[in-house]
Amino acid sequence: HGQVDIPETASTVPRVTGETSTLTTASRVSKVTSTLLTPSTLEIAFLTVIGQAEQVMPGTDSVTVWVAAQTGATTAARAREEPRGRGATRKPRTPPRVVLVSGYYGAGNRGDELLLATLARTLEEGLEDVQVVVAANDPAAVERVHGLPAFARADLTAAEEHAARATAVVLGPGGHWHDYSIAAAGGLAGAFRGTRVSPAHMAQLPLLVAGYGGRVIVHGMGVGPLEDPAARAAVRLTGRVSHAVSVRDEASRALLEPLAADWPAPVTVAPDVVYGLDLPECAPAGAEDEGWIAVSLRPWGDDADRRRELLREVVAAAAGRGLRIVGIPMQPTDTAPLDELGAVAEAEGVPVTILAADAPDDDVLRALGGARAAVTMRLHAALLRHRTRGTAVGLAYDPKVLAHFAELGRAEDALPLEVDPALFRARLEAALDSVRLPATAALAVAEREAAARRDTQRLVEMLRQAPVTLPDPAWVRYTPRR
Repeated sequence: HGQVDIPETASTVPRVTGETSTLTTASRVSKVTSTLLTPSTLEIAFLTVIGQAEQVMPGTDSVTVWVAAQTGATTAARAREEPRGRGATRKPRTPPRVVLVSGYYGAGNRGDELLLATLARTLEEGLEDVQVVVAANDPAAVERVHGLPAFARADLTAAEEHAARATAVVLGPGGHWHDYSIAAAGGLAGAFRGTRVSPAHMAQLPLLVAGYGGRVIVHGMGVGPLEDPAARAAVRLTGRVSHAVSVRDEASRALLEPLAADWPAPVTVAPDVVYGLDLPECAPAGAEDEGWIAVSLRPWGDDADRRRELLREVVAAAAGRGLRIVGIPMQPTDTAPLDELGAVAEAEGVPVTILAADAPDDDVLRALGGARAAVTMRLHAALLRHRTRGTAVGLAYDPKVLAHFAELGRAEDALPLEVDPALFRARLEAALDSVRLPATAALAVAEREAAARRDTQRLVEMLRQAPVTLPDPAWVRYTPRR
């Protein structure tokens, strides 16, 4: 059920309820928060050690959801029912096919949570004996939101325990192979010193799984920038123990080409996993009587004056067409630039609604899909907008944003942060005029939706063929002495 903070002077604001969600006009900046009630009967049951009795974690009566809460996309781990009572015949227990999924999950990034939700749903639907376990930033958040067992990825003792009984680890989906934090990690050696960031950190769990005989599958990886020798070394090492490597775009594949000559498997390209997400039904782009521009920003402070100029152009475009603005944070940190946009809009009398960072995914998808046009910095905001077949203007803070627009034949709509405000305004006005993607771009989206589903099914088949790992009964947990 929704909880909405309504300013006294507001007429009607976006309302989030357990049944329906609508976006309506507000007379000033408004913010929407939400909570999700989960059934008290929810149970998460999984084997903590092969051969040990199941341990049941009862669900809570209510929780506040601060990351994705996608209806139909996040799936609770299935409790395994067995006969109870005197004389009941117990079926032989089959060890589960434990699949570890490693990424930046539970950190409040809506894009990453959608990736996890899509992948976990596909694995659970495709493999009857699977137990998905998440190597996460925040295990409690993953368990609360997705209903999946999780452990702290940076806890190497827990990581080894899970690696010893894992059939496979799926590294990704997400943009984990890059230069950004390799210096902070202490180079490749950080992988052996317990670093918690960079490709060196992301190599730790795959190396453990490979050492215990499980399979390593890199799936839906985003790559780049990748120029630092230590980052490249960490990626090269991970690739050498991988049974399969798929990346989300050609640019990523090109970056890996010089590293992958001696990898066991070729690097393949498949669309972003979120192309395979089941979307809720919503009105076509621009069909709402009360129109709006959807805006998804992230922090950027390289040129504050230029940033304010672009924000003013968004507000002017909305004012000129009698539209309002709906701000969509994809991470909690995104609220700061959206607040700045709200202040500019309020000064010009343009109504603005800023969704909460924990808004349900259905609300976010309807806000993106029903808009007259979207302005997006976040990759997955642009991708989801395009999946609704609506137009968008991208601010390419990272090469992955440009790559996404380019693969749809819309590279001219992905603009650099230093873009001339007049050009930005012209592209936004063109998007508002068109509302819907041209047929060629819409076809490209449909092709990627189908290809993404095929690729995840290929992953399911690889995992189905992988032998179930039975831990060595002599395996001992080694805890460092203090």
